[in-house]
Amino acid sequence: MLDRHYKQLWETRFLKILESEKEAFLFYKYLIETNKNLLERTKAKPVLEQIMRDEASHARVACKLIRLVRRKKISEREGGNG
Repeated sequence: MLDRHYKQLWETRFLKILESEKEAFLFYKYLIETNKNLLERTKAKPVLEQIMRDEASHARVACKLIRLVRRKKISEREGGNG
């Protein structure tokens, strides 16, 4: 019972991270697309593109962590092997 509770906590935590990273990625994508002309003349565009890549990378890690939780590889309170 306790193990299932921790599994739900970890899954919820990682799903929140995933959703947050997806929202951030879409925000920066929108920012770049709607301000193309302005950003082309600045150093901001490469920075925003790097942030987008970082957000996508974080989302991929969160997906992997969710899969581990669902396979019961992460279930204890500290995140160790269950």
